[in-house]
Amino acid sequence: MINKELYSEIIKGDFIQEIKKYFLNHKISSVVSLIILIIVIISPLWTVLDGLVTTGTLMAVIINIYVNAKNNEMQLKKIPIYFNDRKLNLDIARKDFSRSELQGILGILRKNMKVPYEIESLSQLNYIDTIYKIQKSELHELKIYITENELEQFKNDIY
Repeated sequence: MINKELYSEIIKGDFIQEIKKYFLNHKISSVVSLIILIIVIISPLWTVLDGLVTTGTLMAVIINIYVNAKNNEMQLKKIPIYFNDRKLNLDIARKDFSRSELQGILGILRKNMKVPYEIESLSQLNYIDTIYKIQKSELHELKIYITENELEQFKNDIY
């Protein structure tokens, strides 16, 4: 019952109707095309074509696996963070690198948890651009330029 309903829906479909219309309007070219297709399928040429398509598909799958593995490896790479030229004791994986993640981590490093930290360089537009470049793998580290007064907001053991 379901097979008959499915068959009738397929026959009523636009694609089948267009094929019927094409065959009726181009009878000679349709018959010639079918004969050529049958000859190619019967001949050894079909085996060669099938082998080429299979080999090409296999190569595309292998290349895709390699590219995905490289992308995953790049996303898992740790991004070091520097205050001026001194490396902090924390890294963030590229896949997790965002403005909110970074600012949350910097918030943990404060001496006084009741007072928000202030770093002037983090309010500039090039800071957001730097975040985007890190996410797109164009940059591999983050340097935050911080004054001595701003540095006093943070714990002593951050390096």
